[in-house]
Amino acid sequence: MAFRLGAWRAPVAALAALVVPQSVSAQTPPAANAGVYLLNSVASVQALPPAAYTASAIDGATLVFYWNAVEPQDGVYDWTAIDSQIAAIAAVGKKVNLGVLPGVFTPSWVYAAGAAQFTMIWTAASWGFPLCSVVPLPLPWDAVYSAKWLAFVQQLGSRYAANPAVVMLKIQGVNTATPELYLPYTRPVGTGVGPSGCPQVDYVAAWYAVGYRPARIITSWQTFARAHAKYSPTQHLILETGSWPLVPIRNDGFTSPLYGGDWVSANTIITSGARIAGSRFVVENDSLSAVFAWTRPKSLPATNQFAYQTTWNVDTDPSCRMNGFVQPCDLATVMAGAAALALAAKVSFVEVYSTDAQDAAEADALATLHAALTASSP
Repeated sequence: MAFRLGAWRAPVAALAALVVPQSVSAQTPPAANAGVYLLNSVASVQALPPAAYTASAIDGATLVFYWNAVEPQDGVYDWTAIDSQIAAIAAVGKKVNLGVLPGVFTPSWVYAAGAAQFTMIWTAASWGFPLCSVVPLPLPWDAVYSAKWLAFVQQLGSRYAANPAVVMLKIQGVNTATPELYLPYTRPVGTGVGPSGCPQVDYVAAWYAVGYRPARIITSWQTFARAHAKYSPTQHLILETGSWPLVPIRNDGFTSPLYGGDWVSANTIITSGARIAGSRFVVENDSLSAVFAWTRPKSLPATNQFAYQTTWNVDTDPSCRMNGFVQPCDLATVMAGAAALALAAKVSFVEVYSTDAQDAAEADALATLHAALTASSP
């Protein structure tokens, strides 16, 4: 992750009491979700190219949209982009893994309604916001933000829960700029200027100043997960994670540079996700490469699925990230290596970037992965 936090505002009110069931079981088993899914390198502002998702080795597509584009005004929705992309993918018999992203894409009207903002410095030069600009981020436990997001989750479920093409839905609500469970937690080093040229900020101190505590994050995520489970009762529900912890602050307020990250709370969230959504709950880790694959979390019950997303695209990357930055890297060999690690981990699905799905050099590796993943699928 290449994102940084900046300034902050005053602490906010505690999360309001919300009536959401403690656990929800699907009324009917969710549709099979095994296979290879493609995704864009950034959220799907533009439609995926048909040449990518019509490939025989591709079983579906991961579509991620921005909340501020789908609900530009409070209670006013624009489902056009989501509807059209789902329809195009369903028309060729493929499946959809859907997510709508809050975080830095939370609509401005949410803040106008009173939600407190925690801001970050944008350090991605190729997409999103202007480099080094200050971007607002909602506090996950803020009562106004939580109420508005839960209302949207209900609308999302009302529209797509019965759509047979939408077999998976990403649990969102504790996010930054991607669908992953992530909040910036780095601290300044050296000169205090990062590789992007943007100033670094002590994010741990910033979170501490607004009252961050693991219990608040866990409670917030559980509330959002229950809402997704309630309003989307027939989909697999995805917790997307990576090889990083949560903010290094304990419930007693302790923080130290030596306390590098909070892995305990992340595992608590995984355990509670399985309790809330039952066997529909899936943990997806975004750290698959040809040389490394994060192990299945011990806190994930054996009855629940595990999945991967590739760390980066294999093609058009001369730095060879997917090969551990070892250059040069043969595209076919790198994708085959990643596929082998995924199959060894017994995952249910793998997300790959759309450019890789269109690269002839990687076709055989993806076909082998598809065949193995779907061999026992209904």
